[in-house]
Amino acid sequence: MSTMTFIGRTTREAMSLAKARFGADVQIVDSRQTDDGVELTAIVHGVPLQRRNLQPQVAARAPVAPMLRGRDGLRASGSRPGADAAVPMSTVSFESYVRERQERQYAPAPAAAGLSARLAMPQSPAPSGPVPATGGANRRSTEAQSAVMEELRSIKQFIAGQLETVRWFDTARRRPAQMRLLRLLLARQFSTTLSRSLCDLLPVDFSDAQADHWLQQTLARTLASFCPAARGAADATAVESAFDEGGVFALIGPTGVGKTTTVAKIAAQYAMRHGAGQVALITADVYRIGAQEQLRSFGQMLGVPVHVAHDRGALQELLGLFGDRRLVLIDTAGVSQRDSRVAQLLDALDIEPIRRVVVLNAAMQAASLQEVASAYQAQDAAGVLLSKVDEAVHLGSALDCLIRNRLRLLGFADGQRVPEDFHAADFAHLVGCAMAAPPGTDPADGELDNAEVRFILEGAHV
Repeated sequence: MSTMTFIGRTTREAMSLAKARFGADVQIVDSRQTDDGVELTAIVHGVPLQRRNLQPQVAARAPVAPMLRGRDGLRASGSRPGADAAVPMSTVSFESYVRERQERQYAPAPAAAGLSARLAMPQSPAPSGPVPATGGANRRSTEAQSAVMEELRSIKQFIAGQLETVRWFDTARRRPAQMRLLRLLLARQFSTTLSRSLCDLLPVDFSDAQADHWLQQTLARTLASFCPAARGAADATAVESAFDEGGVFALIGPTGVGKTTTVAKIAAQYAMRHGAGQVALITADVYRIGAQEQLRSFGQMLGVPVHVAHDRGALQELLGLFGDRRLVLIDTAGVSQRDSRVAQLLDALDIEPIRRVVVLNAAMQAASLQEVASAYQAQDAAGVLLSKVDEAVHLGSALDCLIRNRLRLLGFADGQRVPEDFHAADFAHLVGCAMAAPPGTDPADGELDNAEVRFILEGAHV
């Protein structure tokens, strides 16, 4: 058995590399999105594990029999002839091999066994004294057995997951509309978990056109259900801008997601509706002078005051100064989701009445989106904004992240124009963009065939 990892820009490219390397016997045991693209881990059966390659290691690890000195002054040596005789690995299962090694490792040598038998004979009671500790050996034996059992449980879970996937896939193949929907969702970068759940909910008698309409309506209603403003209407697929109500909002997120430009867009739209005198801007980005100057330029164009908060105390003073403004927007420094300073930033913004808004780059890979949402505690925030929607090849990863984490979407940006390219959350529009083929490509381009879908589903259980 042999394994190897393949990385490609798309699932199809990674699969092609795996098939070219291992041929028709390849089986995918892991599939995940990385910053470099799609990473598949393949396994091929039928490559025998040679015992002769293991013999030097086994011999090196074999315990040396202790030299025991009896009462008669004679030295006895323990030996185990034939204990490590070569046996073809193909005839011994891994579990049996491990059990055999453990039994040989902890079995006493013949000389030691004889000495133990003599010591075990009835004797007159001896004065109480210190007893040699044997807990260390027993503990090591217990730990080794626990490790083996844990490995066996993992193998059992893996096999159960693979069998369940095979059964589900065979059932789906007999429902063309369901199988087509599954291929489409996976090709548009939705997760395997969400894709399977949606396919399970699809009515069995739907045509392809009905299935497409049902899918888009279901996704849009699911996204809208996380927004309080849309919960009252069963068919709501869009909400009014959450910023129209006013308040104090701090936009947070990694470097380069578009926080400063988004602040300017929201401020400009609010000033056009309610007047510039109702808006104030604060920048807490003390690391980038360029970001401060950019926000000041926007403020001058809008007639809106812009102030810099160098620390938590200054921020509290500015909030008191702008207490009569209906909308106060705070631009913050970009911090990588893996930086320990994220916790410090969240703590600095833990001030009443600041409401945190996490900005997610829609063009990110699924794994990166999940990292940002987790690091910035998006589930506890007032909501999220999607930026750079126009740069995303597929919106499926971003929408999947919103659904998986039950995040409230407040709006999205799809360009650099201020204020035209910021919009309130229109879920029907976003779902339509996510399910459509990228501009300038064949609608069928990138869709997966049945074999590729099965490989992805099997890898999702690892």
